[in-house]
Amino acid sequence: MADLALAIVAGTVGAMVFFGAIVAPTAFGTLGEQQAGPFIRALFPRYYLLFSATSFAACAAALIAGGLISAMLLGLAGTGFVYARSRLMPAINQARDHGSTRTFERLHRRSVRLNMAQLAGLLVAAVSIALGL
Repeated sequence: MADLALAIVAGTVGAMVFFGAIVAPTAFGTLGEQQAGPFIRALFPRYYLLFSATSFAACAAALIAGGLISAMLLGLAGTGFVYARSRLMPAINQARDHGSTRTFERLHRRSVRLNMAQLAGLLVAAVSIALGL
């Protein structure tokens, strides 16, 4: 089960990095803000749904394998994805739609910080799983 948890976490981290480093910058660089914005907005609900599912699946596998620390970190990451999808993303979209630039920027920064914290938690969980903690 630990190997399964580690594989799921590795896939999640890889996909998150790919999206942030390749997909989003390429969309904005190629399509421009007018077209890339709606494209990215359409991807984020799926991003959060996928990564909440993989985080919770890895959490369950880590828990079965006896990795309490890893399971807690993965559960927190999954909960963060649910929060981002159900609360944060709609608020960001609403601020953008209403031209509330200051609110949009504040909420966007929050989403970036949350995403970075989740990525860090996933990496710590992967190390913890690999070490058998």
